Amino acid sequence: MAFADPQAVMDLVGVDLPNTDAYSSIRGVHGGVGISQVAVLLYLAFTDRRAALGFMALLWGVYAASRLITIGAEGALGAFGCQWLLIESTLCGPALLLLLGMHRRPAFA
Repeated sequence: MAFADPQAVMDLVGVDLPNTDAYSSIRGVHGGVGISQVAVLLYLAFTDRRAALGFMALLWGVYAASRLITIGAEGALGAFGCQWLLIESTLCGPALLLLLGMHRRPAFA
C-alpha cells in the first residue's frame, strides 16, 4: 500500500502529504522498511527462530512504548492509536513469554 499510494497510508491518521519528498519518505519508511523486515523475518524463520521471535517482541514492544510515550507527552490517542496500542501490547506479551520459554542453544554446539 505504501509503495502504490503513500497518501492512502497517511489518510489512516489524517495527514496530507504536501510534496514529493513526503511521498518518498512514506514509501521508504512504510514500504521499504516493511519489506526489509519481512525479508529478515523470513530468513530468521529458517535460520534462527529465537532471533525472529526476539525481533518481533522488540518491534511490537517499542511500538507500544512509543504510543505510551505519546500519551504521556501529548495526551490521549485517537481510535487508530488506541487500537494499535492494544494490538502491539497483545502481541508483545505472548512473544516475550514464548521467548523466555525457549531453550537456549549452546554457544559451541
